[in-house]
Amino acid sequence: NGITVIRRATGGGAVYHDLGNLNYSFICDAPEDLSSLSLAAFMEPVCLALRSLGVPNIVAVTARAVEKRAEMARSLGATAVMSLEKDGLDGISSLVSSLSGGLGADLVYEASGKPASFAQGLALLRNRGVYLVPGQYSNSGPVAIEPQLITFKALHIIGSSQYSLCDVRAYTELLAAHPEYAAVIDPLAAEYPLREVNRAVKDAAAGKNVKTLLVP
Repeated sequence: NGITVIRRATGGGAVYHDLGNLNYSFICDAPEDLSSLSLAAFMEPVCLALRSLGVPNIVAVTARAVEKRAEMARSLGATAVMSLEKDGLDGISSLVSSLSGGLGADLVYEASGKPASFAQGLALLRNRGVYLVPGQYSNSGPVAIEPQLITFKALHIIGSSQYSLCDVRAYTELLAAHPEYAAVIDPLAAEYPLREVNRAVKDAAAGKNVKTLLVP
């Protein structure tokens, strides 16, 4: 059919992008420990969106206990911030249970990019809960799950690794409707000139930044 197929060096093999799809890549030196990379920055816009919808309880879960990120999550609408490092899955599950009357979370948004977190998210959901799983796991290997949680709970799982222009429009409309968010969002980005890409990756891996940007 005349479709050009391009092989990626990493990840899910060949990918076809249809018209209207927006795709971007970061090309930089990788840290020695790839597990240190995180997609947690995607959590912040979700807190904003949920707060704008009037959701009363927003629990943000991070891998590590970093107070700077916790403060930012709270400023963006999170009513509680917990970490797997400090609180553990049992502590997080206990809080979610107490907030929901023992039912579990209505919605879980998994954006860490770490395969083990997927299974943890399943355990937090209530019956007929919704599980949003964006981002890339980059062929990080298998992880054990309990598939009966999906069927017995009748969960609705939505995965996405790409975003189209219609999604970008929805984001911009949200920001246009809430101009007060700009003052909170702007400090989340840390800009580095392209020549300092190695320092940018090192700082990102150390958890110093929420969103690391490379600029010309």
